[in-house]
Amino acid sequence: MLNDFLAAQSKHLEAKPNSFGTTSAPRLRHGRVEDFCELLRNEFETTVVPGQFFEAPEHFRIGIGAPTDTVKHGLERIAAALDKFGKIDIAMKRDQEDALMDFLRAESPRLRMNVPSLGAVRETIDFLSANNPNWKEEISPEEFAKLLIKRYPELRLEWSSASGDESADEPATEKQIAYLKVLGAPIPNYLGLRQASDLIEQWKDRVSDAQKRRLDFYKLEYAPEITREQANELIDRFKALHPESEEAYQKWKSQDGIS
Repeated sequence: MLNDFLAAQSKHLEAKPNSFGTTSAPRLRHGRVEDFCELLRNEFETTVVPGQFFEAPEHFRIGIGAPTDTVKHGLERIAAALDKFGKIDIAMKRDQEDALMDFLRAESPRLRMNVPSLGAVRETIDFLSANNPNWKEEISPEEFAKLLIKRYPELRLEWSSASGDESADEPATEKQIAYLKVLGAPIPNYLGLRQASDLIEQWKDRVSDAQKRRLDFYKLEYAPEITREQANELIDRFKALHPESEEAYQKWKSQDGIS
């Protein structure tokens, strides 16, 4: 019964099949264990042991030493709580994304960075959530911005759009060329300042190779002319339905030596 429960909840929990004993300690794939335990206790009148008490903060312990009917009803309540908690966590994540994007748009000049794409913010949030469930309490928006720049060095860059008094023959700046490389745009042997600005405008909304790699890994269909934002929406929708997909994707990237 416990193993059937764990298999059915694989999008919320990570756990090996239980072959002996009367307890299991699955890892919660999303959100804070303390928040889930509070929801489970307050709304479903069921208690599990948070992992902080046995040095595994991303886990919680389920006991199955009670009568079969009691265990069955307890697992049903945990399943219902996991479903509700997953929806709450997604909503909270969207609120967090909006707050960070508002901060970054307002403070980017002071932080000396370009405004990141929503996709970059979401990927960084996923990275933090996978490595530190308590990151929201421990990392300030300024520290989040620094991590963004570390993960996406191109955010340090700035470029100027060509104005009327600029010469088309003046060479593109190093910052423009570096940003075009990030966008995956074709760069001729000689590139003028105005041509570089035009290329940036043409390529900044195109889907990136990294996004295509994710879409292909998730086996999602997409139009050849898909934009970065449309790709983000497809990826986010898939990840919301399959929270375990991020870990699988990162593992695949690591195995294939993809940075």
